[in-house]
Amino acid sequence: MAIIASSIAIVLITHTISQEQKNVLPKITEYEEGETARVGGIAFQIKYLGTGDDVGIKPNGTFFVIQITAENLMTKPLTINRNQFILLDDQGRLYGATGIGQNELQEEEINPNVPVILNARFDIQYDNESRYRLAIMPLEEHEEKNPAVICVKKC
Repeated sequence: MAIIASSIAIVLITHTISQEQKNVLPKITEYEEGETARVGGIAFQIKYLGTGDDVGIKPNGTFFVIQITAENLMTKPLTINRNQFILLDDQGRLYGATGIGQNELQEEEINPNVPVILNARFDIQYDNESRYRLAIMPLEEHEEKNPAVICVKKC
């Protein structure tokens, strides 16, 4: 647990510095599996889809696949991209989304009140007994700057 907390802190500190909020650490909101997380004015629902290498590319480890449902709660279009999503395991390892595969999130503009459903695939050292959590970071353009962490598997 301490390793994961340290990993999340490193990610958030890096995010905070990149957002030029050097004097204030963002408030981290944690969500359980199935709960809707709000980050940067966008409501996110995350669903674990499974593992596999069904994209015709062999991963270094195992592909861990999630489905992202995102709905813009603001009044103007907002962007999301795969770099906002960081998968964390029990050993404190961090994984970024690969961006490969069908219907994979790259960068997507989301209009207000129009949900989009996309996948994100992570090339990880998979352990069936490990708990996996997803950190979601707001982008520079987002008015709300607080990240969220959602439990995705083995909650």
